[in-house]
Amino acid sequence: MTTVSTRHDRGETLIELVLTVVIISVAVTALVSGLATAANAAGAQRESVLADTTLRNLAEAAKAEVRVCVPGDDFRLDQPLPDRWSSATTPDRPLCPALGDTMRLTFTVRSPAGHEWPMDVIVRSP
Repeated sequence: MTTVSTRHDRGETLIELVLTVVIISVAVTALVSGLATAANAAGAQRESVLADTTLRNLAEAAKAEVRVCVPGDDFRLDQPLPDRWSSATTPDRPLCPALGDTMRLTFTVRSPAGHEWPMDVIVRSP
């Protein structure tokens, strides 16, 4: 007759199961936290790139406007902005510079989240 040993067929203890659940929970929490951080960083990068593109478009519009404006007239920039974005120009109501003169403009764009990006531009009339 053969006897079966029951010592090796006991299975896992409650402590082993709880420890396994804790380890898996910590790993999943770390993974989800890392994914959330990556998503936030991607959103911030997207916002920064959009601000940079908007500022560069404003600078190009200023260069184009200074070529055609009459010295002493209002310096107009009709540049579209992304939805819910705003911009400000310093000085507030610049005048077209005299021929051969330069003018310093500071553009500031504000995102819907409230972040601001400034850019200084110096334009020269032909």
